[in-house]
Amino acid sequence: MSELAITGLGTLIEQRGLRAARPSTNSMASDTAVVATRRRFSRHCVEQFEWLARHEPLELIELVQADLHADPVLLAQAAESMALSQHPLTARVLIALLDHQRPYVRECALLGLAPFLWSSLELRDRVAEVAGADCSQAVREVAKELLAAR
Repeated sequence: MSELAITGLGTLIEQRGLRAARPSTNSMASDTAVVATRRRFSRHCVEQFEWLARHEPLELIELVQADLHADPVLLAQAAESMALSQHPLTARVLIALLDHQRPYVRECALLGLAPFLWSSLELRDRVAEVAGADCSQAVREVAKELLAAR
């Protein structure tokens, strides 16, 4: 997990007065401890991303656009959480992630787009393009499922 992503989210958590604290990896004695810390932090991040999507969507958009690109796992988690946002910029940010190099980021961006899919013909066309041309079969399947869900 990138230090940049942890620091950016940790700062935002502190600014918003949220309860979580950034885990310290300086005192980790073994790889197992590092993995366990990352898993706890990852679960915590999902909760924070969901809170931001509901209450501070512009903060989450800012994290996605700038800070989280250093860590694709956090980026994917944030993208999927953006489905809870009602902010009009959300879909535009997620559409940009459909070109990300990591398939799991593209898949989570699609899941984040689900609530917005029927609000725009342009968005449906872009998801249809992904359904037919993405290099990942998993991503293509998610896109096809979204288009068939209506």
